[in-house]
Amino acid sequence: MHLKNLSNLTHLHLDNNKIASLDQLVNEKNLKRLELLWIMNNPICDQSNFEAVLKEKCSQVKNLNKIVVKVADQNDEIRISKR
Repeated sequence: MHLKNLSNLTHLHLDNNKIASLDQLVNEKNLKRLELLWIMNNPICDQSNFEAVLKEKCSQVKNLNKIVVKVADQNDEIRISKR
């Protein structure tokens, strides 16, 4: 999937698409404005370090799979809270 020309994209819904890695979708150079990422029912969501990978690749995302994602204090700890 080539998303490099979509730099103004803010919302991305890709549920049920067999996505196994965020590398297939994003890197720090594209999708800089992405705030909402819904990728439910994809293999990536079953990985134990999914949230850490997300923070590394696209830290600006505020809503992941219908859940609010917050980066807290100086430790860059990820906190997820249902909304």
